[in-house]
Amino acid sequence: MTTLSSLGIEAQLALRIERETAVQLDTIIESKIKVVAENFSLKYVSEKSPFRNVLAMSLEPISSLEAIKVFIMSQVGKSGANPIWKSKAGDKLFAQAVVENIRDLDSDAKEILNRVKESVSLKSDLEVSHNKLLSDLKVYLDDTQNYNSLLKKLHLGASQVCAK
Repeated sequence: MTTLSSLGIEAQLALRIERETAVQLDTIIESKIKVVAENFSLKYVSEKSPFRNVLAMSLEPISSLEAIKVFIMSQVGKSGANPIWKSKAGDKLFAQAVVENIRDLDSDAKEILNRVKESVSLKSDLEVSHNKLLSDLKVYLDDTQNYNSLLKKLHLGASQVCAK
């Protein structure tokens, strides 16, 4: 694949993923963030929110989903940490609920990526063969390694959005 074609694929993917993420974002907020907030009776989080620390950490270039989850769980045992992390709803700590939601974002990331993949696959074979970029995009998304790499990036991105 040429550099120009690679850039075209990246730009096309970015646009399609952004569009599908925007569609999914309301669902993520309604089904995950608001539910946790309601379960733990969170009405207002102060300006010195513990989520700011999670967001800052998640935006580090070397950040990963595991690092985010470990960071959150470490707040439970940290002296002087915001007490919100130790809040309980039933037998579950708030920190545990947040980590579970981050883990569950994988299904949202898969749904987004699968819709992007479908948007390319819905084109007729004739149309795809006449449009090099769509053809290259389909090949790129059909590659398991590319798909898994994009899935990992989407999952991390969704976690970063939820930390905001």
